Parts: sequence; structure tokens; C-alpha cells
Amino acid sequence: MWRNYLRSGILFFGCLLLFFSCQKQINNPPVITFLSPLPFQNLALGDAVNVDIDIRDEHEIDSYEIFFSSQSGFEYFRDERDIHKGFYHISYEFDLSIDIEQSFEITIKVKDDEGKSSKQSIFITIDN
Repeated sequence: MWRNYLRSGILFFGCLLLFFSCQKQINNPPVITFLSPLPFQNLALGDAVNVDIDIRDEHEIDSYEIFFSSQSGFEYFRDERDIHKGFYHISYEFDLSIDIEQSFEITIKVKDDEGKSSKQSIFITIDN
């Protein structure tokens, strides 16, 4: 009789092991949060622009690439970094006294160590 309980217990735990070992793990892409500037924010020539972005991932963030570009494709700034952290805060400051078009785009691409990636952009308008 105790052999039936043993056999049932082994079968039950074997099924549990099979169930949990076959579950597909979900890997969400990194999350990008623009803290400033705000999307479609209007700025004036001579303003200082603070770019603050939080990136986080359930795994480790492998790298990011950020660039500021005009609508015509001219690139004002580009930076790439390997970071290898689960959370990272990005901060840049630049002055709008340079010769810049009426609007520009800030784009960030983030890749985690599992190969998932995210991309997010915001547009900024310059008042003359």
C-alpha cells in the first residue's frame, strides 16, 4: 500500500517538474522613460536643454545609443555606451545657441543582454 503512495508521489512531483521546466520564460524589452524634455516641448534659441532618461530591464542592459538629429537627417550629437546594469539614468545638457533647425528629434536605442531591444524618440520644436 505504501508503494502506491510512493508511486503516486513520484508521478505527481515528476509532472510538476515537467510542467515548470517547460514553461516559456518571457523576456520583455528594455523600458525607456523620457523624464525631460517632454515630447513636442517648445524651446527657444539660447535655452539650455536637459535630457534625462531612465532605462530599465528585468535582465541586464547591455548598451544604449542616443542621438539628436534634425528632420533633414543632420546629426547634432551621438553617444554610445556599454553599461551592463539593470537600471541606468542618462543625463545630458546642451545649449540651443548652435545653428539648429526649427525642430529636432532625440532618439535612444537600448539593447539588453538577452538580445531584446527598444527604441524611442521625441520631437522638440524651436521657437525663433
